[in-house]
Amino acid sequence: MSKEDKLFLLLHHIVETPGIILSITLLVIITRSTPPWLKSYSILIGNSALTDLIACLVNMFVMQRMIPVHLSLFYISYGYCTFFGPRVCYLGYCTVVYAMTDGLYSLAISFLYRYYVLIHSGSIKKGTLLLICFLVSTPSIMSSITFSTCDDDPAVLRPLLTSALNYNLTNLQVSGHITILKFWTMYTITFTIGCTGVSYMIMFWCRRRVLMALSIMDLSPKTRAIHRELRMALTVQSLLPLVLVFCASLYGIQQMGIVHSPTFEHLIYYIVAFQPVLSPIFSIYFVRPYRESVLKLVNRWKPQKKSLVSVSNTAATSSGVG
Repeated sequence: MSKEDKLFLLLHHIVETPGIILSITLLVIITRSTPPWLKSYSILIGNSALTDLIACLVNMFVMQRMIPVHLSLFYISYGYCTFFGPRVCYLGYCTVVYAMTDGLYSLAISFLYRYYVLIHSGSIKKGTLLLICFLVSTPSIMSSITFSTCDDDPAVLRPLLTSALNYNLTNLQVSGHITILKFWTMYTITFTIGCTGVSYMIMFWCRRRVLMALSIMDLSPKTRAIHRELRMALTVQSLLPLVLVFCASLYGIQQMGIVHSPTFEHLIYYIVAFQPVLSPIFSIYFVRPYRESVLKLVNRWKPQKKSLVSVSNTAATSSGVG
């Protein structure tokens, strides 16, 4: 393992560990601090948080390096999956693909829900939202299942990668595809890249329609302040798909042979890891009840810390007097 490999191993832990903590924190806050008027929308937030948690856990488990070479596609895994062999690493990668695509579609559904509630002045039943979440997740699940059958024998892949790039693969777990032109391999690549464009178009359209609707509505100062936060949330969250756009670009220029770099190979899925980390941060910050819950926890901890310091100072003073 090179120094660069070790660096990205460390960077994965630095990014994904907070992502796991944030996703769990958000799920706990949803179950304990969701007011009645937010119950329906909390289903969508909870679905996204669960997907983000899965993404962070599996990203840390796999820590994938993607190596596109002409029509071949290789993966080297550096995560905890390496204790179980290349097949387990590849299945973990298939789960990453599911979480990545489902996370984007879940975000797009959240945008559609906000637009629907604003226009129709009413929420959707929780059962209906759960069904929508399941239906939206189904294509991502099916794509990952079919993709899990597409990997080739590591014994064939290793000499191909060594001859193509002269990499030292000693003690490394290698998986991948001899050719990406197989139907299900190409379908998954197209589905993964395409979901970025589709979800971004949905989010952009919803954001534009919401802003147009808000501009002509007669709202009270309190309601207008709430919707001002909504506009900011829509603006910031609509930037999340750009993470995958950048990663898809890194993948594309290497698959076409324009540029090739070990750093770029690592960056593709390292940058992907930022999406499930940023998403719960935005949810906590822009959803006021959740933000207030976090602030209450922080403020509750501060006095305890001060009182402990005060007690220790008093004890020190007493011992000094004695």
